[in-house]
Formats: sequence, structure tokens, C-alpha cells
Amino acid sequence: GNKVSFETIVSEMDLKKSARFILGAFLTAVTIILGLIVLIIPGFYFMTKYTFVTQLIIDKNMSVGEAFTQSATMTSGHKLKLLGFMILLGILNLLGVLAFFYGLLITLPVTLIASGHAYKQLSK
Repeated sequence: GNKVSFETIVSEMDLKKSARFILGAFLTAVTIILGLIVLIIPGFYFMTKYTFVTQLIIDKNMSVGEAFTQSATMTSGHKLKLLGFMILLGILNLLGVLAFFYGLLITLPVTLIASGHAYKQLSK
């Protein structure tokens, strides 16, 4: 029965964590793009190595540097499996796009849940 206002939502947000999330996502994207520009293979390597940076910032409240280090540690020895997993998720989302973008209403939540499951499995 309580009313929720915009001020309530904003006051509950952790602005420092949000800034770390945005910075982590930006640095991950820049790293992957630079790897793809230099040669294709380093881009895919960085994509698998740093795939969990943003999840670690949110879940474990890590700094950006710690999240990069922990993501590299978590994915060590699993990069080929993760690459195959990411390609599969990409194909699934491409099928969602081919279904006049309405398919993304199904494929995006499924891929986000699958990515979350992979994160939980590797963070054990």
C-alpha cells in the first residue's frame, strides 16, 4: 500500500557502484574492440577473459581493477568453452532479431539467465 516515488528509487541506488559498473563495462568494451581491431583473435580472447567484470562489480562489490583480475582468474582454463557458449548465445539472439525483433523478447532474457548461471557456476 506504500507509494514509491522517483526520489525513493534514486535514494536507494548506490551511485558509487553504478559508476564502477559503467566504468567496468566501458573498459571491457574498449579492451575487446581494441583487440578486435589489432587482430580478431585477441578480441575474442579478451571477450572471454573479461566477460564477468560487470557481474563481479555488482555481485561482489569489487573495484574495477579487482573485477578484471577476478574475471581473468575465473575464466582461466574455460576460455574455449566460454567462447562456444557466447557464440551459441549470439546465434540465439540473432534468431530473435530475425523474428522481426519480437524474438528478442524471449531470447534476451534467456541469454541473460544463461550468462548468470555460467557466472554462478564459475564463481564457486
